[in-house]
Amino acid sequence: MLLRSCAVAITDSDEQLSAARVKISVAIDESTLGWSEALDRYLTKLKKRNRRKSIEDATSRLGIVERVLKQQMNVADDSELPLSLCMKIEVFDELEIGLLEGKESIKSERSPNTVNGIMRTVMAFTRFCRDRKWIKEVPRWKKISVDDVMKGRPVTGEELDRMLGAVDRIVGSGSAASWEFTLNVLWQSAFRVQDVMEFSWDDPNFIHPVWPTRKSKHPTIVIPSAQKNGKTEEIPMLPGLRQLLETMPKSERTGWVVNPLPVEYTLDSQRNWFKPSVKDLAGMIPLYSNTAIARACGVSDKTVANWINKAGLERTEPIQKYGQPVPDSLIRRIKVGSRSKHLNFVSRDGRLSHQHVSKVIASIGKEAGIIVKSPRKGTKGKTKYASAHDLRRGVAHRLINAGVSAETLKVLMRHSDFSTTERYYGAKRKAQSAAQEIVEKLDSECSKSELVGQLVGTSTERAELSESDIRRLKELLSRI
Repeated sequence: MLLRSCAVAITDSDEQLSAARVKISVAIDESTLGWSEALDRYLTKLKKRNRRKSIEDATSRLGIVERVLKQQMNVADDSELPLSLCMKIEVFDELEIGLLEGKESIKSERSPNTVNGIMRTVMAFTRFCRDRKWIKEVPRWKKISVDDVMKGRPVTGEELDRMLGAVDRIVGSGSAASWEFTLNVLWQSAFRVQDVMEFSWDDPNFIHPVWPTRKSKHPTIVIPSAQKNGKTEEIPMLPGLRQLLETMPKSERTGWVVNPLPVEYTLDSQRNWFKPSVKDLAGMIPLYSNTAIARACGVSDKTVANWINKAGLERTEPIQKYGQPVPDSLIRRIKVGSRSKHLNFVSRDGRLSHQHVSKVIASIGKEAGIIVKSPRKGTKGKTKYASAHDLRRGVAHRLINAGVSAETLKVLMRHSDFSTTERYYGAKRKAQSAAQEIVEKLDSECSKSELVGQLVGTSTERAELSESDIRRLKELLSRI
């Protein structure tokens, strides 16, 4: 009735009536539109323009944000968040703190880099809502300052050897050769983990090598548009990777280049742990001690205490089976729905997922004792051990020290923005290489000065030069 009366009051024209309806509809949306409805419209737009992985990342990040906001604003899980109340600077400030503290995360805290990434996704969503006039303005958010740009550091050749030596202790002797080959390909290619798991000998739909037909040409690698930056690229194949691939007989160059085999392991408190769900943990604490639960899950007593505290659980009565171990049958049942460190996640084609490969390589780095980042004194950060991405950093470091230019490094590392090369990999030669260049330049300048000194004389008295001497001096100076 309201819409009809407004329309009649404005005009009898069909066009003006339609415009009035749109205007009133927008006004209603501005006051009642909730987070979930706006998010659905945003993701619908993304699906038309972005890759599946980008959409999945945005969905995951904004889902985390929605849950954190509901906690902070005391909104029930099944209730809708008012969009206009969420997108304010004071709300974003509290959201940022909550994300840093690890809310809605399996870890105790998030890194500033991770929080900045989540907040950038939030800001893109916020601008989408502003452009449609669902909110009045976009809050002025400023990213968190990060002291340490890189999360790790380049791995050295000696450290790679140590990782190779630790492979069989993590994956088992039967799978070791396939994992050693995987590490070597990463070391010689500058690939990301996802790249190396999509490296094919002969399928043009995936990353694949192109071998030259003439001796004067060099082999290259084609990166199809389905990869990270959405562009088809062709990059040089590094000499070490060429030598590694050429060890494979031509008759066997088909299918996947890298195919690490499933990990062989036994239940071991050092290398295989799992975290029970909150429901299962709540069912165990009245029956068993922290020590018994810790032994069953392959973690420390302190970790179990942290789980109980974070879940808001507590023991109200004495432990019923104090001193008794958790039965194996109960462990197997609980483990099915738990978070485990060494589950062999398998993709649709029967191969290990790149997420699992990344975790195993990180375990190899830890077993080899290669620390790439230590927490500062007085902070709660964790020690970080060598990962697959640190091998990629090692490739960049070797190329820089070999004198490869920043422009060439950008091509090899496939950075869409040159600032990424400069920021994360310090696209400049090592100090010793730069010092060598300076010495050579200064030596050259010194030689020029000495030559002039020889021509004009070294006496403190001013030398008298003839016209022929002056002409000869000018000719020599022009050639310097």
